[in-house]
Amino acid sequence: MTVCDISYVVKRTRRRSIALKIDPSGTVTVLAPRWVLGYFVEAFVRQRAEWIRKTLAHFEALRTLHPPKKFVEGEIFAVWGKEYPLEIVQRATGQTVTFELLNGRLQMAIPQDHPYATDVGAEHAVPLLRTWHALQTDQRLRDSVPSWAERMAVVP
Repeated sequence: MTVCDISYVVKRTRRRSIALKIDPSGTVTVLAPRWVLGYFVEAFVRQRAEWIRKTLAHFEALRTLHPPKKFVEGEIFAVWGKEYPLEIVQRATGQTVTFELLNGRLQMAIPQDHPYATDVGAEHAVPLLRTWHALQTDQRLRDSVPSWAERMAVVP
């Protein structure tokens, strides 16, 4: 639906009031109770049109400042507060894509017979990198908890 040149989606919910949700990709969603009529939803969007435009412009500015990663050789990634260039290497063995900090670079190793060996798209690589980063974070926490527990005189 469109009101005041603002495209939005209406999601009917069991809530009691109307709400707006704008995600960073620019999708505007109106959450509305099932009993609210369509023209009330339109009036709600019309009343908040200026705020919606301002918020959409803010997200657009953020996307311009921080464009999505492309997962190409040399792309810079921040890990543990430091920046590392991406190095993509082909690996003869293995079944999964792996990440490793090696020689001042974030190395992404891809098996030769893997589907991503020819085209590493961000839509595939981002979840893999997030999983790797979560595992690294988990390991760091496990390594640091005993020393902090000792300092604080508590049992983990």
